[in-house]
Amino acid sequence: MASLLARKVKGAILVGILGSTILALFMGVTSLPSEWIKVPQVSETFLRLDIAGAFRLGLVDIVFAFFFVDLFDNVGTLLGVSQQAGLLREGKLPRINKALFSAAVGSTFGALSGTSTVTSYIESASGVAEGGRTGLTAVVTGLLFSLAMFFSPVAGIIPEPATAPALIIVGYFMIKIVREIEWDEITEAVPAFVTIISIP
Repeated sequence: MASLLARKVKGAILVGILGSTILALFMGVTSLPSEWIKVPQVSETFLRLDIAGAFRLGLVDIVFAFFFVDLFDNVGTLLGVSQQAGLLREGKLPRINKALFSAAVGSTFGALSGTSTVTSYIESASGVAEGGRTGLTAVVTGLLFSLAMFFSPVAGIIPEPATAPALIIVGYFMIKIVREIEWDEITEAVPAFVTIISIP
């Protein structure tokens, strides 16, 4: 993937994942599914909320923690991806309230559907690296994910060794922006350094 990116090949990450998956098929690391299409069973998770349980002592702390993780994850991702896309104006993201509202709506519907936390993901940086800078990219991705629900057995072919390198490349996209940190300004540099070393 890194060598493809260095050669400015469009879709380098996707090509890397597909190439690794084909190699994994030949090496027996993964195998073809017995069925290719599977209708998702949403009845097991859709609207299966335990509201009373959410108010139990101890669970309030978990809800509180998830709220802040989701909030900071969204803000960090929005700023990081916006920085890479060149959308920041004087270090600020115009209309960030609308972006955060959209993320909150996604998280709410995700919770009602019974999925893991729906949030903006730093993997969006790979889309920006390929030239996606408008909402159209997100819409197409969302439609493809909706279609992919019916092809979950096909997605299961892709082994972790094929996707792990993609996450390393995304990490590279994330770490690139450390050059923007004002390292001579201690009030900027120390919090940034502590955040960077704390994440792993």
